[in-house]
Amino acid sequence: MRLPELKEYIEEEKFNYFIVESCELKSFGFNLKKKHQREAVYQILQDANIFFFNGWKVARQIPKWVNSFDEFLKFMEDNWDIDDKYEYHSENDMNDNVEKKRNDDEIDDDDVQEEDDDVKACEDSEQDNEDSNENEDDCLDYDETDNVEKKKPAIELHDEDIKKKETTKPNPYLLKSCHHDEEEKKKKKNSGVELKESEDYQKKETMKLAKSSMSNEENLFNSICVGNLKEKIDQTKVNFFQNDTVDVYISGPFHKTGKSHWVVVYGENKDAFMLKSSFLAIYISCLLRQWKQVTNSSINVDHCNTYYDISIRKHQFGSESIWRRTGPKNATVNRISFVYSHDSKIGDTAGKEEVIGAINFFFMSMKQRAENPIGPLLLDHIHEKADKLYRYFMESYKSDELAAEKITRAVNKHFSGGPNMIWNDHLNHWLVDYDIIRILRKHMGYSSWSEVQMKEKQLCYKGFTTKNELPPWDIQKESY
Repeated sequence: MRLPELKEYIEEEKFNYFIVESCELKSFGFNLKKKHQREAVYQILQDANIFFFNGWKVARQIPKWVNSFDEFLKFMEDNWDIDDKYEYHSENDMNDNVEKKRNDDEIDDDDVQEEDDDVKACEDSEQDNEDSNENEDDCLDYDETDNVEKKKPAIELHDEDIKKKETTKPNPYLLKSCHHDEEEKKKKKNSGVELKESEDYQKKETMKLAKSSMSNEENLFNSICVGNLKEKIDQTKVNFFQNDTVDVYISGPFHKTGKSHWVVVYGENKDAFMLKSSFLAIYISCLLRQWKQVTNSSINVDHCNTYYDISIRKHQFGSESIWRRTGPKNATVNRISFVYSHDSKIGDTAGKEEVIGAINFFFMSMKQRAENPIGPLLLDHIHEKADKLYRYFMESYKSDELAAEKITRAVNKHFSGGPNMIWNDHLNHWLVDYDIIRILRKHMGYSSWSEVQMKEKQLCYKGFTTKNELPPWDIQKESY
């Protein structure tokens, strides 16, 4: 909050009270109609070094739980050793300081100067008492000239100070504060030790606040650990794994002879390991053709013919073009992939939307449904094309119905979280050199590396430059 904003609150909104909250969570109220309290508020707002207040607000009335201005001054004395620039004085105190400075500059008489010093100790308390007795309903005047008196001769100013001392009744509260400061100075002088905030003191204060905060947090934490926590954790675990997304890596576009091509590689199959590209090519194609009859979908059905089970590269982006192998049987790790092609005339943006549509349709077709679920259809295909895998399901589940139900649940669970599409990937992230060249040659129409532009070569191999050597175009497939 800035001073103009505070003035606007007071003058237009009639907020005549100011409340601050300290770092110890204590609240203190200021009556903005009283000049010495208003000056304290100004100092808080203007001084960036006052770091131990969490925040402030304005109010039309002071709540009962808010501490008074007297308690604020005691709080400052008890908790911090504040330099002069952090002291809180009344508005007239500031004027007295201006007058004293003028006296120092203009009066050369030693006797007058010494007498002026004698009365200086109690001037702050005397003038603040006058301000504290002001009527709380007085209007506030924010004219800057309030803080500066008309210039008077030095002797006349000195005489007014003596008169003021004789006629003004001291403010016992501020006088007590003044005496307290003098006692502290005597202690410093006698002991020869400066009472400054040491590093140890700061650590103690920090630890005290931290312990208080930790105690509150522990109570709140204990309040949420009630009831059947194990049941809640089990339910959260189920929801977490059901909502897990599947990474989908997209490379492209490749441009060749009026066509644009995108290469898509799905992440690890996990529980849906039984999915095979030979099944997906027929399954997705059949569903997509019917889908296009009932919608205005522009997804190209021909991409279904490009589904392929790749064996992934041993090291991602690695220079060694061999398959990753695992287990005692040295088996390869497979992923599902396809190539999506479209007319370059529609542009890369529209083509990208079609790729997204094809991926989303794939995930929609994996969901569990009441009629014609994927499990029985996939099990029939496995029975026909993968007899070894079919025997595994029969040994595990004893019947086609139980095995098909297991497959439906596994596929639905794996893809229920939806796709996490990762764009601008490079083909050598997962594909070995043989599969990279196979896609370029079979699905994009390239006949040699010389036809592949530099931009497309960089889509094939991460960090590719003219200094890198390309694999032979007629590379052979690795044997199992």
